Amino acid sequence: MHSKILYIIGNGFDLHHGIPSSYWHFRNYVNANNKELFHALEKYFDPEQLWSDFESALADLDTDHILEEGRNYYVDYGAEDWSDAYHHDYQYEIGERIKLVTTELKKNFTEWILSLDIPGQMEDMLKINREAIFLNFNYTPTLSRLYKVDKSNTTYIHNEAQSEDSDLLLGHGINPGPLPERGDEGEDIRITEGQEIIDGYFLASYKPVEKIIAEKQDFFDLLTGVAEVNIYGHSMSQVDIPYFAEIIKRLDLVRVKWRVSYYNEGEDAEKLAALLELGVPEENITVDKLGNFDTGQLKLL
Repeated sequence: MHSKILYIIGNGFDLHHGIPSSYWHFRNYVNANNKELFHALEKYFDPEQLWSDFESALADLDTDHILEEGRNYYVDYGAEDWSDAYHHDYQYEIGERIKLVTTELKKNFTEWILSLDIPGQMEDMLKINREAIFLNFNYTPTLSRLYKVDKSNTTYIHNEAQSEDSDLLLGHGINPGPLPERGDEGEDIRITEGQEIIDGYFLASYKPVEKIIAEKQDFFDLLTGVAEVNIYGHSMSQVDIPYFAEIIKRLDLVRVKWRVSYYNEGEDAEKLAALLELGVPEENITVDKLGNFDTGQLKLL
């Protein structure tokens, strides 16, 4: 492993290679394959935010909408047509909606990733040092399949999609903390349990970045001595900034050179600002379109 070079790979890397891996592509996949899930996602989240900043949007579930729908299955104890089933109908309906946007969402996300066609070869590939260290935020095997990077050189920080049973780490970055105590004196237990199910959603959809970092210390310890960092296709969204902060702890910021790609106009300034806020000297940063970095047939540097 060439420990002087680090590549940080994000979804823009796959998109650059023609792989339809954006969240808008995922939207189209869900719409075509699971209408119930699609309608739930568009109903319980802001669609514009969801399909552009997917993970962050998961923190903004419209809980009032779900609780309101649950009220359609809430029957007063004194109702003439009371049935023992009414003890649980309200909580069940809320739980089914939460299951749809957690368990079913993750299942469909994994199936979609596995369905992506990863090319084995193509023209105008980037020049990448296959002996470098790779931190991969993607779930796909693009590095190994297209660039023939040995998987022993790659850390999939959120795990790799290898089968439908793969545990892909996906979620928002707002730590819900300990779940609150629910149940005021005299409150219907059904209402209490319904709210507890809602609380559980925010824990289930949380991506525990600090825990992931703690579990990957062996990887971060490899970074001492790195002299060049290439950020290819990563959005540097707020949920992932703690990873960059952990990387920077290991580096000599005066010496390390950074090459950062961007896709849309305006993102270059955002990427630069993010690195400056983390303490990286501006004179050590180059920001450009990924396609403007060295291209040509792959060769080891």
